[in-house]
Amino acid sequence: MWNVTGILPVAQEIFLIVERASCPFMTLRNWYINNINDVAKCMSVKELETAIMNLSVKELSELTAWLIEYRQQVWDRQIEDDLEDGRLDALLDEVDAEYEAGLAKVL
Repeated sequence: MWNVTGILPVAQEIFLIVERASCPFMTLRNWYINNINDVAKCMSVKELETAIMNLSVKELSELTAWLIEYRQQVWDRQIEDDLEDGRLDALLDEVDAEYEAGLAKVL
């Protein structure tokens, strides 16, 4: 059993799930997704690193794939927010001007 002294119950649950060899990664992943805000509030980066170091190779691979997908979703939300807030307006105006000037190239 890992030493989880001082970690809130949500974080302790992650340690218990990861520790159970018979527990499929999808259970951990689904639990994590449903509780991500609570986990972020109670686990430090160091504690997350420790939990990750104890994953099996298969679980690490699945977590990596999920993190890549999650990061892409965050990036998409950032772009959408920037568009809505007008932070990309100047860049889009520049692109439109170059296109209208015939400077665009077919890829």
